[in-house]
Amino acid sequence: MPVDLVRRMFETNVFSSLAIAQHVVRKFLESKTRGRILFVSSMGGMLTAYGFGAYCASKHALEGIAATLRDELAPSGITVQTINPGAYDTGFNDRIADTTYHWHDDAVHLTKERDIRARFAPLLKGSSIRRR
Repeated sequence: MPVDLVRRMFETNVFSSLAIAQHVVRKFLESKTRGRILFVSSMGGMLTAYGFGAYCASKHALEGIAATLRDELAPSGITVQTINPGAYDTGFNDRIADTTYHWHDDAVHLTKERDIRARFAPLLKGSSIRRR
């Protein structure tokens, strides 16, 4: 996966969540409020999955930030939690796999498209992903 796409995934899944949490934590601390910070992570933050390395890595990072904030903020009465939903039939898996074919180029990338398609075929059976 091109690094710029990985960077965008981290911006969405990690840095935006951290920025919001920092803002809320500051408000809690200034007002001496005992509050709760909740991060929406993913089962991907607790495992690895072929083809979803960047996504899982971003959720692993979010898990690490949440765990650190949990420890750092405990004395203030602010609790930090994550929720880790699993796969839902939202079309996300179809879209992420389809997106791969928008940027993937056999001449540039080590893993060939045929190998990616073969690996994902069982997961995408009956999906709406366009075939080239």
